[in-house]
Amino acid sequence: MPIEHPPPTEATVKSLYAHAFGCAFEGCSRTLYRLDNETGTRTLNSRVCHIHARREGGPRWDPSQSAEDNRAQQNLILMCVEHAAQIDIPETLSAHPPERLREWKQRQLEQYDRVQQGWALDADMVREAIDASQSDTGVVISSSTVSLGGEGGKAPGAGGGGGGAVGRGARGGRGGDGGGHRIDSGNYTLPWPVDRPTQLGLDELAGLSVDFVPGVGGGGGGANGNDATGGDGGGGGEAVSAVIDLAEMRKDGLDRVEVIVGKGGVHGGDGEDSILNFVTEDGKVLKTIGASGGKAGGSTLPEGATEITIADIRENFRVTTFLIANAVEMRDGLLYLLGADWGNFRAACLPLDIVLPVVYALRWSACQWSEPRGLFLSLIRPDGSEVRRQALVVPMAISPGGCYRGFHSLNVRLDTEGIWTLRLHSGRFLLAQLDMPVDRTESIVI
Repeated sequence: MPIEHPPPTEATVKSLYAHAFGCAFEGCSRTLYRLDNETGTRTLNSRVCHIHARREGGPRWDPSQSAEDNRAQQNLILMCVEHAAQIDIPETLSAHPPERLREWKQRQLEQYDRVQQGWALDADMVREAIDASQSDTGVVISSSTVSLGGEGGKAPGAGGGGGGAVGRGARGGRGGDGGGHRIDSGNYTLPWPVDRPTQLGLDELAGLSVDFVPGVGGGGGGANGNDATGGDGGGGGEAVSAVIDLAEMRKDGLDRVEVIVGKGGVHGGDGEDSILNFVTEDGKVLKTIGASGGKAGGSTLPEGATEITIADIRENFRVTTFLIANAVEMRDGLLYLLGADWGNFRAACLPLDIVLPVVYALRWSACQWSEPRGLFLSLIRPDGSEVRRQALVVPMAISPGGCYRGFHSLNVRLDTEGIWTLRLHSGRFLLAQLDMPVDRTESIVI
């Protein structure tokens, strides 16, 4: 395994920001935080950079440097987001040797000595700076297009590929199962030829000029970021073959064949079934052949995360906030909401694609978890069917008072009027439920 030194301590990072105001890159005038003059809001605009890399093989790696020297202030320099990335690009690495970075760091300190202006960080801001600076994966991708999502199957009925993953502890989604293939042997069918293969072949699709293959499993979702988990790919649809005795059907009055082509699943939904109906002139259906649509992919919990248990409930685990808002921002550990707590939704047209910013807050008696906890956010249609399920992870690192706040933007398609329901659940426990009546009107109001 390559050598990897520990990240800088919180005390070191706090001291770095206290003794610098702007980016150290030569000629750059950007400040380490962006300041909104009207609201006073500060937004992180910088990264803690290493002069000698933390990881073996990284930019300017020094094999003789100790772990303590590597994480010390002398080996760290603050730069804006753009220049923090620029100094580590392989193509320009020779323009940013350690000696030059040390010169820039010295100028940054001299600038502080002249103006005595730095940034005072609280504990949350320090952790934010560390997390942002360590979010890289040790992989540098330059001038390339990379697809993290797995590919769908390449042959009829084939399973999909698993998703790629970039990040420590990240896991790509599992590829979807391949679809089934069956031979219809019901009424009005002739025996399947013994000299004909029972599986569809790619050569049968060559003349169709399509860019898909029927019955294949979907590709697993990609995962980007430390401990991220990609969603699993959807299952493949069904392929059906049959040899139809049309002569016998005509004797019984066959007039036409009605074809219903199922639509592909959208917005995380299942694909529709495809159906052939053999119909007489008076509307009688002589025979129906149906092929099941593919199943939607799923959102899964990362490996090691467990769902809520009865022991957690006994520790007074509870959901104290569960609502929808027009806009959500999290700053300094607090949620800032605009137009929150929707009572109903009136749509100008249906179906309608929208984003629901869902806000939640969790509380429980202080306890030490050995693994993160996992919840699921589900959207239920008025007919009771689940159309979306999103995994949410509560990390082990929580506030001392046992409180965790979060939000998730849920992309949904509202396709019917009625009472839609959002549910927050884990294991066998329904933790919170929110009903959202949807109706149609001339304009959208909340």
